[in-house]
Amino acid sequence: FPSHDIGGKGYESLDDIIKRVELSKLRVIPNEYKNDSSCELLLKTAVDWLNFSINDIKVIKHISGVIACLGGSEKIEVEHLAEASL
Repeated sequence: FPSHDIGGKGYESLDDIIKRVELSKLRVIPNEYKNDSSCELLLKTAVDWLNFSINDIKVIKHISGVIACLGGSEKIEVEHLAEASL
């Protein structure tokens, strides 16, 4: 997607964001991991170190699926889980 350089950082325009969101509405939100072992390790670490509950993990999995969809990915990647965990 196109980006605009503002202060040395690339940003999407509002029109670019709207187009990306409209395209994502046509896709199914993924619920499978691209790399199962890395994703499961990240989730296990979140439970162990950050005291995330089972419900927290369910929410993170759903949000990471939405992030993956918006990014055009067919599967959830570790980066999507990490972003959703913030």
